[in-house]
Amino acid sequence: MNPAPSRGFLLLLAAALLAQALLFAVPHQVRPLAGDQAQYVAEARRLAAGEALHPTFLWPPLYGRWLGGLFAVFGPVLLPVKLVQAGLLLLAGLLLQGLLVAAGIRPPAPLLAIGLLLCDPQLAAFAHYLWPEILHLFLSLLGVFLVLVPGPKPTLRCLAAGASFGLALLAKSLLGPFVPVLAVAAACAPAGLRSRQRLARGAAVALGTLLLTAPVAVRNGLAHGTWSISNSALLNLWIGINDPEGRGDYDSVARQEVAEYLLSSPSPGRRERIVRWRIVHKVSEEGLGSVLEEQFRKQYGRLLDKDSFFTDQLPGGRWGPPASDPRRTALLRGWAYGAYGLVLVLASFGLFQVRGRRGWAAAALPLAFLAFNLAIFLLLHVTTRYRVAFLPCLAFFAALAVDRGLACLRSADGRELSRAGWLRLLAGALLGGLAWAAAFGL
Repeated sequence: MNPAPSRGFLLLLAAALLAQALLFAVPHQVRPLAGDQAQYVAEARRLAAGEALHPTFLWPPLYGRWLGGLFAVFGPVLLPVKLVQAGLLLLAGLLLQGLLVAAGIRPPAPLLAIGLLLCDPQLAAFAHYLWPEILHLFLSLLGVFLVLVPGPKPTLRCLAAGASFGLALLAKSLLGPFVPVLAVAAACAPAGLRSRQRLARGAAVALGTLLLTAPVAVRNGLAHGTWSISNSALLNLWIGINDPEGRGDYDSVARQEVAEYLLSSPSPGRRERIVRWRIVHKVSEEGLGSVLEEQFRKQYGRLLDKDSFFTDQLPGGRWGPPASDPRRTALLRGWAYGAYGLVLVLASFGLFQVRGRRGWAAAALPLAFLAFNLAIFLLLHVTTRYRVAFLPCLAFFAALAVDRGLACLRSADGRELSRAGWLRLLAGALLGGLAWAAAFGL
């Protein structure tokens, strides 16, 4: 029995636990709740106290109820929430490792990539925040794992995967338009199946998703006249096309527009019609080309910016207290920038290392999800928090880059890279440079 995988797993676990231990000690742990966190906590406390909620439909309902359940069990304290979310993050890392191995990426590349991801504070710190990112990430990866990794009773696994996607949607609704792609992936994933079996797998994913989301949408329709989980998509579009160019200014437009939106009408449907009219009026007045040009210029810099919700809450940051220990803050900021920059560079090289039919089959879903995110965030309100959902895709391509690099180092024949190999490296270097320019403002 080869002990190397066991040692690698233990090193991964130790590194991830050390990162979490360090995050418990950083100064932002005593900061007041920022952004939507206050709303989620208020909902959770009302639920734990047995009070009724009055939905605004700006946020899907699951995360407030998740917090409310934890508060009901442990009391309205945050330490158990952080510990549970840290556990979910570790499980998400293990699910992603299983997906990388199933995609044919050879050891130790999966462990190295997952270790880098779990030790990146821009992601690891969300275990300590009261946003739904970690819960959503775990549920999404669980669904993808059940779809793509072979196991017994495949149709039942696809049904469970759909239920997991449904829960993920109830935590964060941005996954919604991508669910049909996931159903297609379930139908296409295994080779050698008959058409009827493929149809059953895709239908099982769709059914599982509907079983979790349809009752919520129907209840909202009957009680409030809005047949959806939440209906903030148009509001996010309106905020997105009005956001300033400043990378760190997430709040000025959003805070004002959310307040105006909620005051515009007590009816969710009427609020939607009002904001839809405002969008149409702005686009017709300024021109679609002009709006798209401005969005392209500002959106991807905001999405990929080197600063994250972790660095924003460090001393001297956007939400942080005044700087008190410059050396420690510089080390924490350097940790965040270094981990994120390395993921960006490795993923850029990995994107051009997809080869062969099996390689393209494995890379199709992460490529599609990256493209989906780049498409929607050209227009929607964007912060660095929203890139958490596609960080596993970057980890996939980072692992692929490490795998290919190690394969070259192990090669015993000493042959030089082919022309195609050099072109792949050049393309990866160019993309990495563009990613760095977008992230670090170079």
